[in-house]
Amino acid sequence: MAQYVPTAKPLLKEEMERKEKEEEEKRARQEKHYFLLSQLQNMAREIPAKYQQRIPYDLLCGLANALLDGTVFEICHGLTEIQQMTERNLFNQRMSLINTYKST
Repeated sequence: MAQYVPTAKPLLKEEMERKEKEEEEKRARQEKHYFLLSQLQNMAREIPAKYQQRIPYDLLCGLANALLDGTVFEICHGLTEIQQMTERNLFNQRMSLINTYKST
């Protein structure tokens, strides 16, 4: 009498799909890194030569890595919102003072 032996094929298939997905994400991240690095290198070429020497390749790579996860963009967006609120508040204070001086 033959016994039933479960196969590991469904698990292998899921694991292979997961690994393929990880590889695709890794490839996309690397492409994005290369794109950001090339953009930073182009920007660095536009600055005066005496400052270009102070921007090594490692620094540009580090900047490209920092830009990859989006944290820098989120921080900049948050700071922009704070600046806009502060400017609105200061404008309102200025208008209030102007109106106060006009009425006296």
